[in-house]
Amino acid sequence: MAAAAEIQLLERVMFKLALAPSDDELQSNIGTFLAPVLLKGASPNAQVRAKVMEILSHVNKMTKSRPKLQLPINALLAQYADPSIPDAVKNFTKIYLASGWGKLPKTTQLELAPKLLSGLKGRPTSHIEALILLLLPILGEIAPPVSTGTPETISSAYGLDYKPLRTALYEIMFDVMLLANIDKQQVLPETQGTTLLPPPPPGLSRRRLYRLVGKNGTKTAGLIGQSQLIALKRGIIKFVSTYSMHDSMESLGCLLVGSADGHHQIASDASTALKRLLSKDDYNRADVVQNIYHVLLGTDPTATGVSPDDRRSPASVSMQLVLFGYLLRSTRAADTFPECLRAIALTTAASTSSTSGAVGNPQSSGADRKSTALPL
Repeated sequence: MAAAAEIQLLERVMFKLALAPSDDELQSNIGTFLAPVLLKGASPNAQVRAKVMEILSHVNKMTKSRPKLQLPINALLAQYADPSIPDAVKNFTKIYLASGWGKLPKTTQLELAPKLLSGLKGRPTSHIEALILLLLPILGEIAPPVSTGTPETISSAYGLDYKPLRTALYEIMFDVMLLANIDKQQVLPETQGTTLLPPPPPGLSRRRLYRLVGKNGTKTAGLIGQSQLIALKRGIIKFVSTYSMHDSMESLGCLLVGSADGHHQIASDASTALKRLLSKDDYNRADVVQNIYHVLLGTDPTATGVSPDDRRSPASVSMQLVLFGYLLRSTRAADTFPECLRAIALTTAASTSSTSGAVGNPQSSGADRKSTALPL
């Protein structure tokens, strides 16, 4: 199509959006024209691209002033998953997917979640991470695509046979399981005029914390209230129990952290899932032992080539004691150096600290004492 004809067509779309007599008509017009307009953003003609940006600017203003106005998520998902669509178009499509997803009813989100996951195959890591965060609140309710099937067929149907997607998903779920609360996270310098950044929460690196909460500490996966965080953690445990994809070790970290959670329902769900996932002999497998050490110890302080923002701190005191109980089930763990010595030194200090706290505070609750009990 000639550039002049494309511009004329885009101007008609602009008039239809601007002169819509009601919000219902506006939503209908956006549903019809948004995805095709985004496609025009790949035009080689600068005037056409400028007209596209003008229309998108108008759409942004309309959707911002009308919070209930929904975007055509189904059409956007189809466009995003189409391998023939240029990356420049997909970059804009991803923006509108992210802004419109939260406005959908929960039932619609559950219906479209598999399509969103499968559409992430081959996409940049930044896209994968941003769109996975949209799915976190409903992970535990996503139904398997078939009533029966192997983990490979289930994960393939949802795009989770794509390793970068699977890795990002499990990393984000693991990081959420480490959050103790959803209050504003302290990620900026505590004192004005200083550049000294506060340490991230136990078990997390600063870069992974930023991914969850943003660099000002306020994003925390869109959750409101501690009850939502508890529900999200239980949903994650249910998800990883259902989709032990290709390698059960990918889900082990989430379950280990969950089994040491201070909330009894989360700890119970994770412990039950661990019993199904691991037999007594599995605790002598090298990959299982390394996973436990990975969660317990964080980044080796002697490791080179790791930036400060990527260094993970050790697990919290209560989590250290629970994880050490799992190591006591393994003879291989005692032969793993130097992790074995680091774990003994770390948990000895943690046990001393925990005992001192209990002696100094006779009012400490049974729930607190239970959270530091070794799972022998």
